[in-house]
Amino acid sequence: MNSRTYESAFRIPKFGHTLLSLLSSVILLLSLAACGGGKSNSTPSNVGGGYTLQVSGGTLNDGSGVNGLSVLATLRDSEGFGPYQTWTITITDPDNNTFTVEYKDPRLGSYMSWEWAAYDPLPGTYRAAATNGLATIYYDFTVTAGTISRPAPNASSPSASNTITISWPPVDGAGSYSYDVCSPSSTCVSGITTSTSEIVSFATLTPGDYLIQVKAFAIDRQALYADHTSSPAFASQEKVSEYSFSYPVGTTVNPVNYELKAAGGILDYGFSGGPAGPIYGLAIWTSLQDVTTGNPVAPTGDWNIVITAPSGTVMNYIYPANERHYAYWYYGIEPVIGAYTVTATYGTASTTAVFTIASTVSEMTTTFPLPTGISASLSGDDINITWNQVTGAQSYYVSLYADVWNSGTQQYDYIEVWGAWVKTAATVISKSTSSIPAALQGYAYITAYEVDMTSAAPPVTTPTRADMSENYYAYQLPFLTP
Repeated sequence: MNSRTYESAFRIPKFGHTLLSLLSSVILLLSLAACGGGKSNSTPSNVGGGYTLQVSGGTLNDGSGVNGLSVLATLRDSEGFGPYQTWTITITDPDNNTFTVEYKDPRLGSYMSWEWAAYDPLPGTYRAAATNGLATIYYDFTVTAGTISRPAPNASSPSASNTITISWPPVDGAGSYSYDVCSPSSTCVSGITTSTSEIVSFATLTPGDYLIQVKAFAIDRQALYADHTSSPAFASQEKVSEYSFSYPVGTTVNPVNYELKAAGGILDYGFSGGPAGPIYGLAIWTSLQDVTTGNPVAPTGDWNIVITAPSGTVMNYIYPANERHYAYWYYGIEPVIGAYTVTATYGTASTTAVFTIASTVSEMTTTFPLPTGISASLSGDDINITWNQVTGAQSYYVSLYADVWNSGTQQYDYIEVWGAWVKTAATVISKSTSSIPAALQGYAYITAYEVDMTSAAPPVTTPTRADMSENYYAYQLPFLTP
């Protein structure tokens, strides 16, 4: 069945930074539209056009195993107001890769922030160049290695109320937190707080699954907003972490009625670790079924999956409703020897399973081939994608990625615009049945899997191991999307 691949947007795994310069061409594919503002040896001015620019950056820890980049900026006049007109900001990293965003926030106490998941930022000095077309101002900031821990939130809802209480232990190094709670009808309540507990109110607490995300920020964003100076106090690093989970309201299940199965495998995405051998990712297969009647069916709600590796690494994702089995994979987390524990929860209900990928060092490798021979062509408004069949593959996940402008955060996001499991080494993306925006430069990825995910029913026999492979280096479509 269709499954969400990969928590993060960019396809850059967690390499040693000495190798990133060798991959600059790949990073540039994933960078946002480049423009001026490169670094020079001269001391830049951060004042001009009636505004003062300040910027802080740091790592983003989203649990994918690959650090992202977080950037926070203020652009304020002498009274603390932000600009009504749009300013374009170009951020240049130590390897001269660029990211372009827009700043337009006229509030008193104005600030904006942006994130690039899985970019794996280089430590060093970055330069932000902001321009309104008439004036250009600059600000240099430093990003260092290291992250802050992810929040560990939980939720509760008193009976006969329209509120959800979310709480979490304090995160070391966090100055503030944000929370987002979205109802089954996508009504969302958001806020910024310095507390570790919040009561979120809805007009009506509709039964169903609520999506909750909590973020931790190194900078106290409440204090930043309350400071109305043109140059407010900034922490040197704006490290960010986040955690998302599903919370059911008005529905309960008996865990005895649910059967959880799990298997793990090695993900080969074609990256060589040099003399030490390939660097692999981690593939996880889970099956969750209601077996109350003896005729297994998919769960009707979104469950939370937490995987604890033998190394102690904790991973999580949301297992979607109406799926009898599901695949998820991590580029930035390497498989290890020993038993993994998988815990599935729905409210207070919980069930567990265990899987092992390898018991010895010699088993920590794979011979599952990489997809090759990828090509794409247009037939009217349809996109035809083909590739060479992979020996041993029972299904393929085909995904199309592109840079899409995010009007909410005022930046380009490298996101999946289409994805589906297919059985054979070819697929047709139909314009009439897809929602792919037109005129995008698309990049195709083929992920081969040892499990047939095109079948609604999971395999009769639980896989002892399920390996996966992918053309990690993007295949660029030779045309724009129709």
